[in-house]
Amino acid sequence: MKKRKIFSAFIICFVTITPVLANDDAGSPDLKIARAFSINLLSPNTQETRNEWAVIIQEQLPKIGIGVFFHESTGWGNIAPRTTNYPLIDYDYIPTYAEGGFDVLISGWDWGMDFNPGLRYSAGCWVSGNNYYQYTNPAFDNKLWEYFTVYDPDERDQLAYDIQEILYEDLPAISILYESSFFLIDGGISGIAPLLSKVRSDHSENWNNTDSFDLIYSNKYELNSYNTFQLEKENYLNTDQNFDHLWAQCVYGSLYRRSLLDYSWEPYIAENATIIPHYYGASYPVNMSIVIDINPDAKFSNGDSVLAEDIKYSYDLHLSLSAHSSTYNHLLTQYFTSNDSIIEVDSDTVRFDLRKVFNFPYSLLSYGLVDKSTVEPIISTYGNEVLKEAPFSVNASDSIVTSCGPFKLDSYNVMENKVVLTSNEYWFGSTQGLSNITFVSIPDKNEALTLLKEKEVDVLDENYDFQYAEFLIDYNSEIIESFEFVFFPSLKHQEIGINLKHPVMGTGELTPLGTAEAAKNIRKAISHAIPRWSIIDDILDGVGTEGVTPIPPGCIGFDSSLEPYAYDLDHAISLVEEAGFIGCCFTPTYNADLFFIPLLISLVFVISINQSKRR
Repeated sequence: MKKRKIFSAFIICFVTITPVLANDDAGSPDLKIARAFSINLLSPNTQETRNEWAVIIQEQLPKIGIGVFFHESTGWGNIAPRTTNYPLIDYDYIPTYAEGGFDVLISGWDWGMDFNPGLRYSAGCWVSGNNYYQYTNPAFDNKLWEYFTVYDPDERDQLAYDIQEILYEDLPAISILYESSFFLIDGGISGIAPLLSKVRSDHSENWNNTDSFDLIYSNKYELNSYNTFQLEKENYLNTDQNFDHLWAQCVYGSLYRRSLLDYSWEPYIAENATIIPHYYGASYPVNMSIVIDINPDAKFSNGDSVLAEDIKYSYDLHLSLSAHSSTYNHLLTQYFTSNDSIIEVDSDTVRFDLRKVFNFPYSLLSYGLVDKSTVEPIISTYGNEVLKEAPFSVNASDSIVTSCGPFKLDSYNVMENKVVLTSNEYWFGSTQGLSNITFVSIPDKNEALTLLKEKEVDVLDENYDFQYAEFLIDYNSEIIESFEFVFFPSLKHQEIGINLKHPVMGTGELTPLGTAEAAKNIRKAISHAIPRWSIIDDILDGVGTEGVTPIPPGCIGFDSSLEPYAYDLDHAISLVEEAGFIGCCFTPTYNADLFFIPLLISLVFVISINQSKRR
C-alpha cells in the first residue's frame, strides 16, 4: 500500500512539473526558449484570415525569445485610440501598450496605384496619426521630398526604389504578404484587365466575347453615383461605388488613362502633352503647367468633336462645389487654385496651371469629360441639382453622360440596379466587336455564381470576396471548367506595424547594447520569424505573394528586385543575440534533459515524503 502511494505521488509530481519546464510560451513542446523581452500584440478582428495568421505570429515570436504578454484581437474602435487616433495628452508621442498605446499592430492597408509612401511614413504625418509607427529618418524624408517633386518617370521610379530600400532596411512596418484577388470569367471572355477594372481605367474597347456580341458583368453593389461628377476619383478603392466606376470607365473618355503595359499614364482623348516647369529663384520649382493637344479624331457620341471648351467646362464642374462634385476640395483643389487654372489656348489646346509640382501630373487629366453644348443648356434650365438625378429621370437626360469613350449609355434602371451600354459609333479607336455591355447588381454571391455557371452572366469581379478554397474541391469538375480564375494583385498588403518608441524594438534604449541598431536587429529578427509562404499556402490557399516592403505589386515604382526576409528561426535568434541578448535564446539538441529534470525533482520529492513518514 505504501509503495502504491509513493508511486502515485511520483506520477503526480512528474506530470505537474514537466509541462511547466518543457512548454515555455513558445507553444512548441520540443523547443525551449528563454525570454529576451516580452510585448503585447494588437490586431483588428475584422478579417477571418488575418485572425489566423495573427495567432501564428503570436506562436512564432516566443521561439526567438520574444514573449507575448497579451494579444488583444478587437475592433478598430478600441485600436484607433491606441494608434491612429491616440490623443497625445498624457504623452506627446504614442507610448507602449502598457501605457495606453501599442507595441505591435498586425493590420492591413489598401494602396492606390500611384505610389505615395508619404501618407504613412513621413515625419510630417506623425501628428495626424497616419504615421502611427512614429518613423523618422532624415534620409527617407529627403528622398521622399525629391520623389514628390520629380515627374520624369525614370527619375521618379528610381527614387521609389530608393525609398523602398530604406523601408526594407529600417522596417517600421514588417510586411507579411501581398493579397491577391481574382475574377471569375466565362471561358469565352477575353481582354479584361482586372486590376485596371478595379481602379476604373480599363480599356473596355478590348473586351471580347467569342460566343456573343454582348457581355454581362455582375457586381454586388447597388447604383449610387449617376455621373462622373459624383464619383470619388481618388478613392477608387471605395468599393460601395465600384459598380458606378465600372460603367463610367466605359463611357466617360478622359484626356489620360492607364496603360495596359505597365499601368503608367498614357494619352487617351489627348494626343500628347507638354510639361512646362516654372521656377522661383535659382532652381526651386513652385508650380508647373501641362499643355494638352486634343486628338483631332476624338468625338462625342452625338458626333460633336471634343474641343477645348468641353474640357474647360468639364473641369469647371469638377472644381465646383455647387455641382456636388465629389472631387471638390479633394485632389484637384490641391493643385488648381480655381477654375481659372484651366485655360483654353485655342479650340484644340488646353493648358492646366498647377500651383505646386505633382509627381503624377497626368493623373489630374483622368477625369471624365462631357459635351458642353448639350450639358450646359440642361444645367442652365434646371441648375446643378440635375447632376444628382439618375439619367433618363425627370429632368436629367442621357446628355449628361454624353460619351467620348468606346461605349455610350443605352439605359439606366435604378430599380433593377442595371446599366446597359451600347457601342459608340463615333469612337475613334478600334474595338473587339462588342455591341452591348450590361452591368447588373447581384448582391448574393451564391446566386451570382449560379448565374455564371448557367451562362446568364459572364463576369464576377473581386468584390464578391470568393475564397479560393471554396472552389478547390470542384476545380476539375465539369461545373467549374466552364469559367476561369483570373488572378491579379489587389493593391493590399498585410503587415506588422512596430511602435518605434518602444524601448526595445523601437529606440533600442532598453536592449543590452542600448542602441538603435540593436532595435533594428530585433525588427529584422521578427521579420525572419514570419513563415510567409506557410501562411499564404495554408490560410490563403496560395492566393497571395510574400511581403517585402509595405508597397505592394501593382503600384507604379514597385521594386521587384528586393527579396523577402527568409523564414529562418536560427538566423532570427542570432539577430536577437546581436542586439545584446547573449545566451537568452537556445534550442536544446535533445529533449532528454527536459525529461530528466522533472524526473529528478519528482524522485527527490518522493524520497522526502518517505523520509518524513519514517521520522
